[in-house]
Amino acid sequence: MRTSRIRSRGKPGSARQETAAFETASRTHEYVFLSPEWIHEVARAVQSAREGDLYFRNLVAGISLKLAYIIRGVPKPLSHCYGGDSQATVFVRIDKGAVGTLIVGRELPEEEAQVLVTTEYKTAKELFLGESSPVATVLSQRLKAEPVNGFRGWPSLAAKSLLTASNVLRVARKVSTVFEPEAVSIPGQVHAVGAAAVEGRPKTVHLVQPDPLRKLAAD
Repeated sequence: MRTSRIRSRGKPGSARQETAAFETASRTHEYVFLSPEWIHEVARAVQSAREGDLYFRNLVAGISLKLAYIIRGVPKPLSHCYGGDSQATVFVRIDKGAVGTLIVGRELPEEEAQVLVTTEYKTAKELFLGESSPVATVLSQRLKAEPVNGFRGWPSLAAKSLLTASNVLRVARKVSTVFEPEAVSIPGQVHAVGAAAVEGRPKTVHLVQPDPLRKLAAD
């Protein structure tokens, strides 16, 4: 199980340069959707956005929360990343809007989450592509977010979390992504995707050979 502790770096005033550096790096790599590498890259993108985007920083500033995600129905080639299991789990501890701890694996860690989010791979993919919205998936119960362990703060955070999720998806779309099994690629080219990403639907979509996926499975 891979654990990351992501902290803010850089001197005051350097956030814009760090954001530009991230966007350049992301365009040079492709990551398999919902692979551990992709999840960690999205976390770095979110951290970069928090440092370089005033609106995003203010939106998440007051959020301190421990979230557990369970994504079921992971495609078989991708299941190699999760010990052959068709279920991926992600644990995130958010401290005042910053990603404090990120754990990706086949089962949840011992640290107890306050909110459990469950969904299917297909739904997660639709959200990323902008084919569905966080609100629509919650209302249709294709995505469930439920407080656990008697956590009483969720009702006051639920509405804000939907708005935050939409903005996290906008940031995530800047990561160059390939999918299994369709192997559809969204180049992380901010200039090409930017306007459409705000609307929740990427413009640039084209077919690619799934070589990165085969390499990931072989590793």
